[in-house]
Amino acid sequence: MDREVLVHLKKAFEHLESKAASNQELNCGDWIMIGMAIDLICNEIAKPDDAGVLNEFWEKSSVRLLKVHVAINQYYLALDRREHGGLAQDRAFNEIQQVLGMRWQQGEMLKKAESDNK
Repeated sequence: MDREVLVHLKKAFEHLESKAASNQELNCGDWIMIGMAIDLICNEIAKPDDAGVLNEFWEKSSVRLLKVHVAINQYYLALDRREHGGLAQDRAFNEIQQVLGMRWQQGEMLKKAESDNK
């Protein structure tokens, strides 16, 4: 994967993790960033020559993308029902993290940011 792409993805996920760590609500731009990051990952990773590996990758990716889509739709539904936006957002973000296999570990991103700045 191109270094510029990796840097872009890293910054995007650091931004989202920092918002999650400080319990800030995600805005529309954040959700768009999540979708773009997923598309970018899919486009960059899906370059193997083996058709079987490629098919397996797309199968798993489409399931993950569908789960992210469902989580966002559940968030929208909660907002339409006038449920607490922060709680609905937290549920959606937690589901998206689970789908992507990500979890915030206190201090890890700060360590990475500090080491990147050296």
